Formats: sequence, structure tokens, C-alpha cells
Amino acid sequence: LDYPEYLQDLQSRTVLPNCSCPTDLGDGVNGFAFDENFTTHTYQLGQVVERRIDAGNHPYHQHVYPFQLQANYGTSGYYQAGDWHDVIGDTGAVRYLPTVFASKLMVHCHRLEHEDTGMMGIERHGDYCECGPVTNEQETWVIIAIAVGAALLLCCLCGGTYWYCRRQNSEDGGMEDSKASQGGLADKNEEEAELVDEERNGEDAEPARDEEP
Repeated sequence: LDYPEYLQDLQSRTVLPNCSCPTDLGDGVNGFAFDENFTTHTYQLGQVVERRIDAGNHPYHQHVYPFQLQANYGTSGYYQAGDWHDVIGDTGAVRYLPTVFASKLMVHCHRLEHEDTGMMGIERHGDYCECGPVTNEQETWVIIAIAVGAALLLCCLCGGTYWYCRRQNSEDGGMEDSKASQGGLADKNEEEAELVDEERNGEDAEPARDEEP
């Protein structure tokens, strides 16, 4: 049989690193509920695309291009490497070859009630393959680590600002005390000078009292 190019055996074909991406069904697709402006993954025409499916009990469905099961797909023994599907459950790697259609490619859970609540994504055509973001436990810990680091940095900044302000207040208070001390010393010196002047005036006045008859 003369199969079209997109149905040629892909099991021995080379897959570029960025063309092999995880697609998990569960909490949306890869942890994200459907958003028409969000890209799950990007595919490139003429490049073999591999998706590492983790569908569990959700039937994974892909539009436009059927996909070929790779070795050791699934755990039930029903699926065979080399089979072609467009709906499948379980876990394993599948491949497809985009050749002529350069636009959106929808992927979703084939249970409509799950699809309608956001278990759906969009793969888009691009100049090169690219895996989209995936929400998983590792990334959650990365987010937590970043948040903790930011909180510690904020605490250090606040603490540094507090001690700086406290030091400035202390220095300002010291300067005021110094000024007050200097002012008090000046007042004391002025009082002492006045006493000296009074004593001198008193000495000058005593002889005048002695000359009186």
C-alpha cells in the first residue's frame, strides 16, 4: 500500500529534543485549563513530533494528524508498537509527522464533560519545535523556593532599613546632646564671666567707700 507521508513508520525516525514533549491529562492539560491564547506545544512542519502521553483514565484525542504508538506503550498489553490511533488512554510515547497543515491542532480529553471543563489544549505551528510549560511537583517546589527567597530578601532589606534608621536617629540624638552640652557649657562660662566682672566692680568700689569722712 502507498501510504501518505504522514502515515509512514516513525519508530526509527530521529526526533529533535525540542520536538519531544510531555502531555499530561488530569488537571487540565499539563496543569493548565483551556485558554485560547495559550499554547500547549509548538510543532514544526516536516519534523517528527513525539508526545510523551500520561492520560491515565482519560482518553487522549488529537485532531488533524493520527499518531503512531512507540515501543512499550501502555501497561495493559493491548496496545502494540506501530499501531496508529487518534484516541488513546494509558501512558507512553506517540509520534506524528505534520506535513501540510500549518495552524492550530487541538488536543483534549475525549470525555466531553472533561473537555468542557478545561481539559483541552492547543498545539500551534511554528518555525521550530518548542515544549510548552508544564505544571508539576518539581516546578511547584521551584516556585516555593523563589517565594521563600524573595521573602528572605525582603526581610533583610526591611531589617537593614530599620537598623540604618535607628543608627541615624541615634547619631542625630547624639548631635543634639552634644549641642545641648555645648550650649550649657557656654551658659556656664557666661555666668562665670559675669561673676568675675561683678567681683572686679566690687573691688573698684571699696576704696571709694574708705575715702568718705
